[in-house]
Amino acid sequence: MTQRNTLPVQIDLALDWVNRAFAPLIEAYQGDQGAPSGTLDRIDRAIDGMLYILSAMLVIAMSAVICYCIFTRYAMNQPPLWSEDVPMVIFVWMTFIALAVATRRGENIRVTYFIEKLSPLNRLVLELVMHALVIAMMALIFWYSFDVIRLQLRGTMLSTGWSKAVIWFPLPLGMALMTLFQFKLVRRTVQGYHRAISAVGERI
Repeated sequence: MTQRNTLPVQIDLALDWVNRAFAPLIEAYQGDQGAPSGTLDRIDRAIDGMLYILSAMLVIAMSAVICYCIFTRYAMNQPPLWSEDVPMVIFVWMTFIALAVATRRGENIRVTYFIEKLSPLNRLVLELVMHALVIAMMALIFWYSFDVIRLQLRGTMLSTGWSKAVIWFPLPLGMALMTLFQFKLVRRTVQGYHRAISAVGERI
């Protein structure tokens, strides 16, 4: 009985520690209102922080590898055999992790000029349709990405000996994370609609 009661407490303590560790480095809740209050909110914040740090580390790694390859190619005339494959793998992983972070924070590029001209209800309907289309697209990519991975498992990269599927592994991972965060954007859209309706009611 005691074990059951202490387990959630230990999970909450671990999540709080992760959030405190990332708090000085990033604004994990940029654009969100208020601090996280429940376990799910803390998990969400911890995932956002870990993905943010991971994407930053991948940027640093890719920059370092490319600089090393350029130096060995032009200064030493002995570029490593993996000078093309490894940066490509890092770039693909970095892209999908960063896309997940951008989706989580609602920072993907989009044109809002015409949307902002609509009434709150029409804007809500249009944004929900767009969210549904994005979720459907990502679900299809996630489903068919496994077929691509299975095909690529048969081959290997000549320079590293790695499976070619390594390049495609971040595709289903990125789509799953982006789909999860897209539902968060749906909730944010509905909350924005309620705030807009409340503001209109207060003016009346």
